[in-house]
Amino acid sequence: MVRRSEYELVFIAHPQLDGEEGVPALTEQVQAWIEAIDGEVTYLDMWGRRRLAYPIRKQKEGSYVMLRAIMPRRSLAVLERELKLSEDILRYLLVRAETPLPPARSSSPRPAPAAQPAVSEEEEEQPEMTMEEETAEPADAVEIVPEAETVAEAEMEPEEELREEQ
Repeated sequence: MVRRSEYELVFIAHPQLDGEEGVPALTEQVQAWIEAIDGEVTYLDMWGRRRLAYPIRKQKEGSYVMLRAIMPRRSLAVLERELKLSEDILRYLLVRAETPLPPARSSSPRPAPAAQPAVSEEEEEQPEMTMEEETAEPADAVEIVPEAETVAEAEMEPEEELREEQ
């Protein structure tokens, strides 16, 4: 029996592929590669065109695509080889999924935040601390004062100090 696991694949498509046919066609090609190795795509999310944190192959932008697939472990090398050889994929990351997919986003408004817990009588009676009280040092705190400002000054001999003063 072949062991199959769920994997996440995120790849950055070359910016020249923008348009109705470019990135979707590349995504279909990647899905075909996954199906060719006896895999199954379970989730697909196109994040769109975004600015890269740093240039990759002289490109400053790219289209991000994330998908999840269930694939046999033994065929990951074949998929990675295809991803590396593709000129249209600037960078990819393939990892084993450890968490379930988040629930699908709905168009309904977000639920109201939970009510704040009631404040006990003890907490109400205590006055809030001022900013000065919060930042004040405790009475037993010891202040460390360096004898010399730098190591070089500490190592300097008295004659050198006299020369610098003149």
